Amino acid sequence: MTEFNAELRSVAAGSLPHTDSVAACQLALSTLDIPTWPQLPRLSFLENMYVQFSERFPGVVINNEQIYIDRERDLDPELEA
Repeated sequence: MTEFNAELRSVAAGSLPHTDSVAACQLALSTLDIPTWPQLPRLSFLENMYVQFSERFPGVVINNEQIYIDRERDLDPELEA
């Protein structure tokens, strides 16, 4: 059995507080061992994690910088799709 050798490389998890996308990318590229594409929710509501990962979620409504589930809607067709 080979011995496990952890390299313990740094990676970002989550979003950055920047409003300047160039500065955020430069920071990610210059400081992380494994750079990631930064999410910038202060730059745009569309950078919000929930907005990005809720596409096709049954009943989701994204409107006027709000995201919510419309519970009045019939969700069965979307759940069965």
